[in-house]
Amino acid sequence: MSLKITVLLENHTRRADLNSGVGLSLWLDDGEQRILFDTGQDQRFCHNAQRLGIDLSTTSSVVLSHGHYDHFGGLPFLIPYTPHKPEVICHPDVFLTRYAGGFIGSHAIKIKKISPENNKTQLQTHFPFQLSRQPVNIGTRFIFAGEIPRSNPNKRFGLIENNTGYETDYVRDDSCLIWRGSQGLVIIVGCSHSGICDIIDYAKQIAGVEKVSAVIGGLHLRSAGLPEMLRTRRYFQQQKINLIYGCHCTGGWGRLWLNAQPLNTGDILNLD
Repeated sequence: MSLKITVLLENHTRRADLNSGVGLSLWLDDGEQRILFDTGQDQRFCHNAQRLGIDLSTTSSVVLSHGHYDHFGGLPFLIPYTPHKPEVICHPDVFLTRYAGGFIGSHAIKIKKISPENNKTQLQTHFPFQLSRQPVNIGTRFIFAGEIPRSNPNKRFGLIENNTGYETDYVRDDSCLIWRGSQGLVIIVGCSHSGICDIIDYAKQIAGVEKVSAVIGGLHLRSAGLPEMLRTRRYFQQQKINLIYGCHCTGGWGRLWLNAQPLNTGDILNLD
């Protein structure tokens, strides 16, 4: 059994007939499951799916890596394609209202909203949601990781709006999808806010497999400093992970240091 990954949306494309844009959406098909991993920020992933010959009505489940607009915003546009109402698997924090920004003293400074303008009631009426902090098995080979333990649990990524004001957002809902292949684990990530090294360690732990054959997705290294980049490259070398596809928030800097291949809208990967 092999895994076919089709990039429905990424920041860039080499094809004039496809729409690109900030965000990520991947179509994963291993012959048993057809999983939509993230939805970008709007309907562009649907347009691209049609162009690429992907029938979204065959979606067996949807996995959301986290609740930012460029990964979750497109979900309402899937509704017309899915009268069978596939399950959506994600962390319970996916519906939080979030902003880029931070605190100056006790004063919250908001820069822009980074959670989508989704209608929660509409989505939960159409899709059955499985909200889980724990790992979830999907079929025989896929695992949704749930909440990922972090070596740096206090790294900040913005603000959460709550009933009394604002609090720091640590993006606890940032997760990944794992596929057990014959050559090792394939780890699929959205933005890696949890830290790509911690994500890989946890994926190996919950899958009970030591070998990682490929890491694919946004690695959140576009603004990483030199010490972080050195630690990350050393980790990948120690783990002997040679197949790396870095897209979305990985950045050219991250791809260069990890010797990662780009992955653009319309690209197709076949992995064992």
